[in-house]
Amino acid sequence: MFVVMQSFAKEFHSQTVLDMLKNIPDLTWTPDIPEKFRGLSEEHVRHSFIPKIGSFTNEKTHLIGAAPDSFSWIEEKPECILVRDSDSCGSWAFSSVGPFSDNRCISGEDAKRVTYSEQYMISCDKGSDGCAGTYHISQPQYFLQKIGVPTDKCVSYKQVTGKCPTSCDDKTPLVLYKSSKFEDVCTNEESIMVQIIIASEDQRLRDAGSFCFGLVSQ
Repeated sequence: MFVVMQSFAKEFHSQTVLDMLKNIPDLTWTPDIPEKFRGLSEEHVRHSFIPKIGSFTNEKTHLIGAAPDSFSWIEEKPECILVRDSDSCGSWAFSSVGPFSDNRCISGEDAKRVTYSEQYMISCDKGSDGCAGTYHISQPQYFLQKIGVPTDKCVSYKQVTGKCPTSCDDKTPLVLYKSSKFEDVCTNEESIMVQIIIASEDQRLRDAGSFCFGLVSQ
């Protein structure tokens, strides 16, 4: 007996999909649902195989205030903004670690922009699936807050999931940098715009660029 978990993964527990598989002509195997998976949700099955590093709940923040018609950090601080190509691996990590790197430069915590390691998150975040993706929108933010990442100079991008490193590429000790807070400001367009202006005025490390979450670093 074989279990198909490809394009039908989200609905494989349903009888409709199972019947469709059984009606495929000339099958040399019998589609079925193992008893241990019968009646379980996709999320339940997934978490049985991929442990989460912890629970993380974001409170939604709705910001109200006047915001200009346009604002761009690329224009305000171009030296702090860098877009890196994830190629075919870990775009979810790039969309979190990238703004984290930008924000530390914008706030002045780093004298100049430092690129932090997407590879470390890809390899070490056990609540996600490496190059394949992450399963929850808040998981990368949780990882940045609770675990942290080293610099890309320490653990460089290798375009594979790989094993979680215990030292830098050159065998020197890891130094991890964390975020201290996240705010879900993606309640509406006004809230996102106001959050960006708050960052420009008080230089706190906030940004609405990663999954509409504001990142505050320490």
